Amino acid sequence: VAARWDAATAGILEVERSTSACYDDALTYGEFPAAPFAELVESAVSARRADGDASSLTFCDIGSGGGRLVLSAAAGRHWKACVGVELLEPLHEVACQLHTAALELAARLGVPLSPCRFARLDVENAEAAAEALREVDVAFAFATCFDDARAASALRRALPVGALVVTIDALMPNVEHEGGADLPFFALLESGPVGVAIGDGEQSGHTAHLWELRAERPERSIDYAVLVPAGTH
Repeated sequence: VAARWDAATAGILEVERSTSACYDDALTYGEFPAAPFAELVESAVSARRADGDASSLTFCDIGSGGGRLVLSAAAGRHWKACVGVELLEPLHEVACQLHTAALELAARLGVPLSPCRFARLDVENAEAAAEALREVDVAFAFATCFDDARAASALRRALPVGALVVTIDALMPNVEHEGGADLPFFALLESGPVGVAIGDGEQSGHTAHLWELRAERPERSIDYAVLVPAGTH
């Protein structure tokens, strides 16, 4: 059923793209495959809950694009809620259309679907992002349009302490900000290789990182100075 679901939602997404008057192929610069995504989310849930029960947890895809991974997560296990946030209006509209079609598909296939919602959101809008992401327990971030420092800063302001974040290649540095003493810190829990084939391309090697937001600065974290040479910031 899981394989049929992923294949079907991928097919629906292609139809929604082709029929959407506002969609531009140039807007899609990275879509993560469903199989390794499921494994990474499984690891994050296990890190948060020893029993692996996600029914009290909220999942969020940061930069959710057409919404396929949000719906894959929603079909893969029982969550309290699955959320997708996307900056670009055309992609957000496609995600909403896919959600409507996926609800009908889930009913046909007999797939229980966790509650889903999609929001058009600029995560650098601190107030709006905090409102949208304040209950997120597990987040996934792949191919966002921000550099590592900007992405980390935005998520430190928006996500609650205790939230787990999976990134692909991206590091989450704890940049010091004026007046930002109360921001939580990203702690690196684990890293490991993940093979990813994007689109029709050959599989290439990437590194998946699992982070946790903590109130106190952790011993194992990434300093901004590691990412930016002296004298350039």
